Amino acid sequence: MSKTIFDLRQFVNWRMVTDDLTGRGRKVPFNPQTGRSIDPHHELNWKSYDEAVAASQNVGFVLTAKDPYYLFDIDDAIGADGQWIPEAVTLYQQFVAAGAAAEVSQSGKGMHLVGKCDQLLTSNRRNKFGKELRGKNWLEFYTQKRFMALGQGFTGPFADTTGLILSVVPERAPDEPDTYDTSGPRPDYTGPTDDDELIRRLCSSRGSMNAMFGATATPGQLFEGNLAVLSKLFPSPSGDAFDRSSADAALLGHLAFWTGCDAERMDRIFRRSALVRDKWLKREDYRRDSIEFACKGCKQVHNTPPIECATVVALDGDVIVPIAANEASAATESSIASNTCRTVRRAVAVCGQVGIVVAVRRSAMGNRAHITCIASGKIDLQRIRLEA
Repeated sequence: MSKTIFDLRQFVNWRMVTDDLTGRGRKVPFNPQTGRSIDPHHELNWKSYDEAVAASQNVGFVLTAKDPYYLFDIDDAIGADGQWIPEAVTLYQQFVAAGAAAEVSQSGKGMHLVGKCDQLLTSNRRNKFGKELRGKNWLEFYTQKRFMALGQGFTGPFADTTGLILSVVPERAPDEPDTYDTSGPRPDYTGPTDDDELIRRLCSSRGSMNAMFGATATPGQLFEGNLAVLSKLFPSPSGDAFDRSSADAALLGHLAFWTGCDAERMDRIFRRSALVRDKWLKREDYRRDSIEFACKGCKQVHNTPPIECATVVALDGDVIVPIAANEASAATESSIASNTCRTVRRAVAVCGQVGIVVAVRRSAMGNRAHITCIASGKIDLQRIRLEA
């Protein structure tokens, strides 16, 4: 049996990547030789500690069901005074006294406590807890299916501390809900409530600048399972068509943004995508961990100002003089008599200082154009211009 985690071939390299949707950094396991993201839970991607260090990149350790180790993660442990909070210090002292190894996390704001434990005896313990003490889940406990970014250096013997785990980590109730929030979207979410409309917008979104130039997959390519794109951007280490777990994570990142981190809705919409497979349908733990990871990394959700809508009926070349808004329909209409409107092909609405192309629908007689303006912010109807 290994004496420490450093005796195992379960290490990967990772890099900090700015999330396209949130603008925040997140730790992404990758292959330094290819530059591609990898699935940290696939053993073909693992290497020894020395090999990982030799790559001159950040190093992480992967917890599995086959090894005896656990991670007790203390998050957000620095107080307003810049010192470790007393609760974190107490836990640190308890675990170190019992023989666990300890280190300061990569961010410098948390602690990693690692040791051995009986996975069978601790299998009913909660993954996240501590809300009762600080109003949020600031403590995490894992024995498998977790990638740990190594921090500032472990000290300690990595001893078996099963007894301490059983006394500190609360049991998971048989009917306890998933650790991610299933209460609906975040309060600041303003996206569509209809699933079909959300999927339409998701698939029509061009994504980030990288996606526009083919460096990453667009939301639509992920949702539709575009094999040519996914096989190129998510190469599989096992000979599969593409790395399915990495593609799952990428799509879920977009779904977190588009649903407002609504876990139940993310699951529901993911099941309608081309990426759904038996692992998703049958592995509740995989669904939970994948959705939780996406929600945890999503700091900004779909949020736009109220939409101003206006319908204008006008003729080519005429000056539009809108009438008062109809409060019942929240629309403004102006109808101007003239001879013809056959040459109108395009309309531009001015929203603030930005010109926005809007829809043009010709009347059955062909002598009027119905122009619908939809934009974020207030539209100045008197500054709509028609272009032939």
